[in-house]
Amino acid sequence: MILDYQTFVRTPFKIEAVEVTDENITQIAEMLGSKIYTDTRTGNTFIGVDNEQMPGIYRIYAGFWVTKMGHRFRAYSQQRFLKEFVKLTDGVAGWVKMAENEVERSLSSVTQEKQGL
Repeated sequence: MILDYQTFVRTPFKIEAVEVTDENITQIAEMLGSKIYTDTRTGNTFIGVDNEQMPGIYRIYAGFWVTKMGHRFRAYSQQRFLKEFVKLTDGVAGWVKMAENEVERSLSSVTQEKQGL
């Protein structure tokens, strides 16, 4: 049997983000309920992170980005953040709204099929 693959685009979602800097690292650590440490090898300051709070991240350095969606925080290196997110502009907002409308239509269609309409 040949599988019938289809192409999809992941539905976009909005987040709030702040870049960690030397100036705001203490404030961000407080927001996350974390502590500031100094890397003994490099002398760089970082936020120590509980891996249960942010899976896959143990340290947040200046240059990282911290995102907020609802009450959940995530942290990304600058390179990873820039690969995964684009700044919300009027043009991007229009595309996001169009995608949200398409999701609503798809969900509505599935609901109607389940109800036999």
